[in-house]
Formats: sequence, structure tokens, C-alpha cells
Amino acid sequence: MATLHVTLDLPEWDEPEQGYRSLQGQIVREATEQLFNELKARLTEDIRAELRKQIQAEVGTMLADVVNMPVRKTNAYGEPKGKETSLRELVVEDAAQYLQQAVRLRDGKVSDYHSDKTVSRLAYMTSEAVRRELETAFSERILEVVDKAKAEIDEHLTSMIKDAIKTRLDL
Repeated sequence: MATLHVTLDLPEWDEPEQGYRSLQGQIVREATEQLFNELKARLTEDIRAELRKQIQAEVGTMLADVVNMPVRKTNAYGEPKGKETSLRELVVEDAAQYLQQAVRLRDGKVSDYHSDKTVSRLAYMTSEAVRRELETAFSERILEVVDKAKAEIDEHLTSMIKDAIKTRLDL
């Protein structure tokens, strides 16, 4: 730890018996408060950073333990069914079932009817993402083509109107 020595040479009119109310006392008190506040801020920041590191390490370990802890699925009555597995494997299994679930092609909702055209949820999500991208790309291109067509039509109509006016004025 660094040590700070301050020597003050103050005028004679500042009398030492005034204690903390003297100019010297006020300067010392102000410097002490400033140093204390700076030190407190640095220590607080360092302590928080260290705590953050320790907590993240602990939470990471705890999370890994929980995710890899053996669990067992149960039925509606709470009775165990199937074999023991880890939470990680259950999440992967449930995610796979969710993505493979048959949904209606038109709206992506689960269908109760066999007559509906269905696809897997993953196929639906993929086709929707592709459709949105194509729609965006096409809409930009369509706007460009429409603007170009409007300009050409305006130019053609303008020349037709000019020709008609010339013809009328010549009569």
C-alpha cells in the first residue's frame, strides 16, 4: 500500500487551536474525504469484480451439476416411468419431438384432422423463414420494376399528349 505524506506551510493567521475548523484542518479533512471516497470506489469495484468471478464459477458448476443430474420422467400421478436420464438428454429429446411434430402447412398450428396437409414443425419454420426472405427480396425488386414501368408509361403518355396537341394546333 502506498503512503502519502502532506506538509502544509500555512500563514500565521491560521491558529492551530481552532482544530478542525482551521484552514489546515479543513484541507486535511477535505483531502482525507477525497482519498477515502476514491479508495472506497476502487475497493468496491474490485470486490464486485471478484465476487462476480466467483459467482459465475459457482453458478456454472451448479448448472452443470443440475443439467447432468439423473432425473426420471413421471406420469400424471407422479409415478416414475422409463429409465433414468439427464436433464440435458430430456431437453434434447423434447426439442426433437417439438420440431418433428406435425403442423398444418398453411398456418403452422397442430392439426387434429387427418385431411389437413401437414409437415414437421422444423420444415414449416424453415419454409416460413425462406418465404419471408424471398418476399423481402422480391418486394424490393418489384418496387424497382414498378417504378421503372411508371416512368416509361409517363414518358410514353407525355409524348402521346404532345403529339395530340401538335396535331390539334396544326388544324
